[in-house]
Amino acid sequence: MDTVKIGIIGTGWIAEKMAITLEGMEGVEAYAVSSRQLQTARDFADRWGFTRAYGSYEEMLDDEEVELVYVATPHSHHFEHARMSLLKGKAVLCEKAFTANARQAEELLNLGGAVQAGGLVQRRVDRRHRRKIQDTAPSEISPYINERVDHWKILWLHIQKKRLAAQQYDQFVDNTVAAEE
Repeated sequence: MDTVKIGIIGTGWIAEKMAITLEGMEGVEAYAVSSRQLQTARDFADRWGFTRAYGSYEEMLDDEEVELVYVATPHSHHFEHARMSLLKGKAVLCEKAFTANARQAEELLNLGGAVQAGGLVQRRVDRRHRRKIQDTAPSEISPYINERVDHWKILWLHIQKKRLAAQQYDQFVDNTVAAEE
């Protein structure tokens, strides 16, 4: 399994729980953390062994090394931060409450083919969102969407698919340039 570099938006107690979880996992790197204040992010990064610390969420999302974003902000900000992450092409893992309402959930799921492109998964899928996710999920991840979502497996599959697509694109460009020379 390739290592997936994870960034966390937020530095509160739920972010600390995720940092503890990451310490015990294989195939992931606690890579980046972001906060509204740089010193808060630095303190968190130092305490939990993260490589990078950012004083803004946007700055972390601009880091091309971050592949998966864990949204660890208050529920009222989940939609905004998940949307921002998806627009930057990141896979997203979000705690419940996933969004404030079904309209926001639908927007995230439809955001540029979010499930197919970058990935969007909430840790515990509740009934009102599960059907929408199942209906829009590509066939290779549908088996993992149920009462107890294997969210890491889904996001790992997304990231591997995204990496493969990037490699294939690079190979295509290399072959095209070589053919033109």
